[in-house]
Amino acid sequence: MLITDLWANQPGKFFCISTKSGAGKWKDHFFSPDEFGQIRQFLRDHDDHDIYFCPHGFNRRVRQKGEAVIPNLLWADLDFADPRTMKPKPTIAIESSPGRFVGIWVLDGPMNEELNRRLTYHVGADHGGWDLTQVLRFPGTRNYKYRSQPKVRTLWDDGKEYTVKKIERYLPPPEEKEDGENLSAAEVFEAYESKLPRWVRRELVAKKTVGRSDRSEMLWKLENACVEAGMSLDEAFAVIKRSGWNKFAGRRNEDEQLRRELSKVVENQFKEKPKGADKRHSKSDEEESHDEKERNHFLKFEKMSEVKEEDLRFLWRPYLAEGEVTILEGDPGLGKSYLAQMVAGSIVEGRRIKSPYKGQPRAKGAVVYFDMENAAGSVTKPRLTQNGYEDLENYHVVQQPFSIDDDEAMDYVYEQLEVIRPKLVVFDTLNTYIGRADTHKASEVAQAFGIFAKIARDFNCAVLVLRHLTKGSGSAMYRGQGSITFAGLARVVIAVGVDPEDSDTRVMAVVKMNFAKAPQGLSFRIEERPKGESEFMWGDFVNLSAQEVMDAAAAAREEGKQGTHMQDAMEFLEATITGAAIEVEKLYRMAEKRSIPKKMIDRAAAKMDIIKNNKGKGSSKTQTWEIEESDTKE
Repeated sequence: MLITDLWANQPGKFFCISTKSGAGKWKDHFFSPDEFGQIRQFLRDHDDHDIYFCPHGFNRRVRQKGEAVIPNLLWADLDFADPRTMKPKPTIAIESSPGRFVGIWVLDGPMNEELNRRLTYHVGADHGGWDLTQVLRFPGTRNYKYRSQPKVRTLWDDGKEYTVKKIERYLPPPEEKEDGENLSAAEVFEAYESKLPRWVRRELVAKKTVGRSDRSEMLWKLENACVEAGMSLDEAFAVIKRSGWNKFAGRRNEDEQLRRELSKVVENQFKEKPKGADKRHSKSDEEESHDEKERNHFLKFEKMSEVKEEDLRFLWRPYLAEGEVTILEGDPGLGKSYLAQMVAGSIVEGRRIKSPYKGQPRAKGAVVYFDMENAAGSVTKPRLTQNGYEDLENYHVVQQPFSIDDDEAMDYVYEQLEVIRPKLVVFDTLNTYIGRADTHKASEVAQAFGIFAKIARDFNCAVLVLRHLTKGSGSAMYRGQGSITFAGLARVVIAVGVDPEDSDTRVMAVVKMNFAKAPQGLSFRIEERPKGESEFMWGDFVNLSAQEVMDAAAAAREEGKQGTHMQDAMEFLEATITGAAIEVEKLYRMAEKRSIPKKMIDRAAAKMDIIKNNKGKGSSKTQTWEIEESDTKE
């Protein structure tokens, strides 16, 4: 195997393979040279993950720079730079996806990071893909970033081996950089990009800063974040000076003031709180300016008398408000996605949407719809065009999976939202994008759901999050999947159910609204038309509560589902377990993506000729399933 052959010639006690799940969860796995034989099976067991490798070894089973062992090779995430035309040509070239590449240059002696950086810049590679602990796509695995799921393939692995001097001949001489004035802010930013939190990266390159936040407070936060990421004072000086938050810009002594402030940041990092500080103020405290005191704290105390009152501005009153999050929930198949798409289309074209409030102005603007549930070409666009929506220039759909705790994905989302400036952002559905947060733990829900709220605030747009219901019954407030905290954090929660007297009529009814009295339920129908077409039609306001329409939907569901879940589970197992045994946890993950619960998989397995085998002990114990082959052949 190419990568283990490469590692076998590198120093280090442990070598790292990193996996990334469909939900965006990263995990590092380490193998000693004696364990390289286990890697093929590991790759098979994780073939539903994105898989990466670190080119060099480590002293311990942690992917940290301090534990990295300097290897005899250089590497670069080439991105779009073509290895077939560059000089020096890589010893090993990998195509990570069509038109994107990775390069590795094997050396006869140890490398150094500065040489790797210079090589990366020289060949036009990704400026952030050269440092120690960098991971690269593993050859032979699938790249799930793309819908086509291309295979990562090796272009060649028999290129020239280089001496360090030979590599140096291809590169321009290193630039002499004496201080932060001579450092390139762009190069520093790119070198530390992966180590900076998402909000820091966003604010360092922000063009609009006026009126968004207190400049002194934000500058202080950014300076601390840069130092904590490992930047030298010169490096921090270079990026902060060119940031839009540099409050000293244009002053005669700009450099002196900025360097003085950065020195205070470093002093503050090492400063210990003196004994008795809670009882008296030292002289230096008394001499500190009010601005300097305030910026040392991220909490801002405001007098209510100075708080400016703000009215809610609605896109669709009272359901969607600018700067707020609304949850739309219901069982699959009741039309909540169809409803959301029609509302989105109405906002794009500036159509009036039915509302209990008469004379409301029409909202018009761009929409961004994140949708893994409905194919844009065969479902969403036909629905829109069949309902007369033609001006879809500002209706933006994203079909690729990602999670809100994937920093790289969210950086790109923010970049695009900055350009589009949407009025409405839709996430269909919650579980697709929530990431690794445990949706039943209030603290994790609050942190994750806060990202949706932040998008609403940062772009002053309405955010609509679709959510499925649990299979049980009970209070409408507790029927949504996950913790009650979701409902507590949303400004509005709307349920989609059915009319108890007419199961073909859908009803959207407010579960929670904390700024006004909940309106009556609003009915709608989805009428099937010839040639597979459909039409969405608003109905009347009806005197039905969320509890009533959800209970009616649950009753209708129970009448129609008898036996179907078990059949789905058995057909899934028959189609999936073919030939070799499969780890049961992998089966559960695959079934979950198809909305087949773990409990139903277990029941189906009990009815089938499933052979269950256990291997390992303790925490490493795993179970595999295989189907017993019949002796008779048809």
